[in-house]
Amino acid sequence: MHLERTPEPRQQATRQKGFFMPGSIALRLRIFLPFALGYFLSYLYRAINAVLAPSLAAEMGVGPAEMGLLTAVYFISFGAFQLPLGILLDRFGPRRVEAALLVAAAAGALVFARAGSLAALVIGRGLIGFGVSACLMAAFKAFVIWFPREQLPRINGFQMAAGGMGALVATAPVEAALAFTDWRGVFTVLALLTAGVSAGIFCIVPERPERSERPERPEKPDKKDPPAPDAGPRRSTVPIPGMG
Repeated sequence: MHLERTPEPRQQATRQKGFFMPGSIALRLRIFLPFALGYFLSYLYRAINAVLAPSLAAEMGVGPAEMGLLTAVYFISFGAFQLPLGILLDRFGPRRVEAALLVAAAAGALVFARAGSLAALVIGRGLIGFGVSACLMAAFKAFVIWFPREQLPRINGFQMAAGGMGALVATAPVEAALAFTDWRGVFTVLALLTAGVSAGIFCIVPERPERSERPERPEKPDKKDPPAPDAGPRRSTVPIPGMG
């Protein structure tokens, strides 16, 4: 006679929350895609100056030294915010932090697109670096919250691949776009895309789950208690005449 094992109450409750299970396609897309798009834009912003350098030099008189400054200010503002970023991610969660910072990146792209001087270009570039500073760490934080440990290497690899795609798009595709618009138009489009990704992260990514909603991780077997240390030879309990 075949007897079917009855699931435990905890397992039944977890199955009822199927949307939050590790294998849920809907959950994977809601978590991964918005953060992947943010990291895609981060790498695109990082590499785009090399393609736009001739246009910036022709219109704004930006030479090699000034172009180096524009590249450096991105990394300075990006790196300077990493320490407070960790605190903010723990306090407010990756969804809110990255959505807010990408608003700053969108504003920086718009400032860059409307810039009429080198100072405005530097300010815009600095805002962009500050705004995309959470695109990788916020994603890693979200993946740790929502995905089981055994899936993290795969999802983190996909996230890194999204950044690589952004670096590729910053080359020939951006150069092809310059045939239809100028560098100001490119950065205006990037500002709109960044604002859209910010809204997508805030509206699509679910809020930090409660403990009961987090995907179950396999429990480790209990470790056996170590054997008691040898206390040496036992004393005899046989009474000896004349003693006691």
